[in-house]
Amino acid sequence: MPSSVSWQRYDDEFNVSGVMTEAARACVAAHPTDVKDFFSKYFRQVAGGVSIKAMRHREVLGEADEVAFCFTLELCAGTEVSVTASGLLATTAACSAALDSGEVAAVEAACGAVVAELLKLGVVEPQSAWDAVLCAAVGASSLSSTSAAALQWVLSVLAALAAAAQRQVPLYEYVAALSDSSRGSSGLALGGTHAAAAAATAATSAAAAAAAAAIIADAAPRFYTLPQLLVTFLVCATREDAPEAAGNVRFSRVYVALDVLSAPAEAEEDDDVYGAERKAVPLTGAVLRHRLQRVRWAAFHFLRHHPTATDVDTDGVLKWDGAANLADVVKAVADSLTAAQLRVGTEVCVGLSLGASATRVPAAEVVDGGAAAKDVGGVSYALFGGGEPAVSGDQISEYLKEQLEEVGPGVVQLLEDTHVAEDHVARQRLQMAVQESVILTDVVAPPPGPTVTTGVSPAVTLASPNDGRFPNVSVDVRGCDTLSAAAAHMCSAVDGAHVALTLSVGASAGDSQTTAHAVDVAIACGVAYVVVSAGIFTPYSAAVVSRLATRTDELARRGLVAPRPSPHRFCRREWPPLPVGDVAPIRRKGEKKKKETGKANNKKR
Repeated sequence: MPSSVSWQRYDDEFNVSGVMTEAARACVAAHPTDVKDFFSKYFRQVAGGVSIKAMRHREVLGEADEVAFCFTLELCAGTEVSVTASGLLATTAACSAALDSGEVAAVEAACGAVVAELLKLGVVEPQSAWDAVLCAAVGASSLSSTSAAALQWVLSVLAALAAAAQRQVPLYEYVAALSDSSRGSSGLALGGTHAAAAAATAATSAAAAAAAAAIIADAAPRFYTLPQLLVTFLVCATREDAPEAAGNVRFSRVYVALDVLSAPAEAEEDDDVYGAERKAVPLTGAVLRHRLQRVRWAAFHFLRHHPTATDVDTDGVLKWDGAANLADVVKAVADSLTAAQLRVGTEVCVGLSLGASATRVPAAEVVDGGAAAKDVGGVSYALFGGGEPAVSGDQISEYLKEQLEEVGPGVVQLLEDTHVAEDHVARQRLQMAVQESVILTDVVAPPPGPTVTTGVSPAVTLASPNDGRFPNVSVDVRGCDTLSAAAAHMCSAVDGAHVALTLSVGASAGDSQTTAHAVDVAIACGVAYVVVSAGIFTPYSAAVVSRLATRTDELARRGLVAPRPSPHRFCRREWPPLPVGDVAPIRRKGEKKKKETGKANNKKR
């Protein structure tokens, strides 16, 4: 401060004494035992301290040896946080080519332009204002849609981390307050317009003292449900040099859940004894970490026992040629889990994603599909490779029912992306076949690029189950655009009690430590399941599990763990009657020849 400016003039201009007087009145009204602690909380809650001092970015080497960018945000109050955005270039393998082509320089320039716009904003709260500027800046950049979406999510998380650290609250509490604000809560929400209003009037109104005391006074505790975690065990990737695998069943990936997802049948019959207890008591952090270690051991076991058909790519993803049927796929994974001393069906379970098989093919290629194939406007599926005929959605439903019966109850507890949305009859047939023993999940694809808005972006549209949807949907974290959008849309879906949300997280959400922040978002928004889409041998699985384990122990220690809500109860009355008629069995090449050979051998005997 220049010497020519007296303290009196400074006080007259900025009302320092008035601010301190209001703080003292709030302290007297609250009657705290520790006055210094009270003032510390008071100025964090009311004054905020969310002005930006500096924001910078630099190129770093990512966890997969790719080009990444680290963003650091420093507040005037001294708080400093960092996040790393990876996947901003086309692919990891193309990094060297990108250096020659100048793509890295272009991405760095685009990042610099976005940072400049955020610096003009000057503050990290309210979160909706930060996200609006971020959306506009990223939308105006030259980044590709994939890179733009990744950058937008990471920088949105950066602001929330800074604000939460300044207020000395966990990130999940901060995001939960954002969700309250999106619901139109009348209370004071962290990072919302109510906080801005309180900061503006704290020094000028006598009522601010009582308001500040109410902020800091102990309120009713908030309880959180903890999501269940699934990791990607392997993905299906048939190699061109493996002709023996050409006719295998097509699937996308196999998940392993670190806990059972559906209660046993006896628990459903007596929720007061066993079922309710399982839902109320999540796994401890130590158990979560231990089980992930054993799942990784199982992956190494799988790799050793399938040396000619498996491979681990540069991104740490375990790839496998697959098997002739899904039952064989599940049994191979279950055997490895058992070898790692995991009890399949009671400690862990398996999930299947059939995204690769949901391929549209001309209806004329459907063989023996019957009338069912005509009910969905010519939609059929290339379930098997090697030139096998396409099948109808009803045939897939019956096939899945048979395969689940073959592997036994409780082994597979999640099926994802089995049918396209308009295949209503086939989806109903599958739901009635599995009822509540298996969780059926749709996948909501992210938009092609970030949404440029002046407020909260409507990133994810969730349909009602009556629209032919399963009662669970999977949303990629990248499809949420920003934290504001995530809080608004995820919470509105959960509040409607129509769907259970599965949040898919992977490399698109930043490096492993940045991606792990999605666990806090899941806890705050009431997400039922978190799926790590990155490979089992990547650091992402360990980072996400570690964060969930830490939050689990923290919330349990504070007594803030809420029982998990019951899953959507299956009710036949909610569905129309199925069409009358049999579904033709799937006939694959060579099956008739095999049957004739078997009959000939029997006659010889």
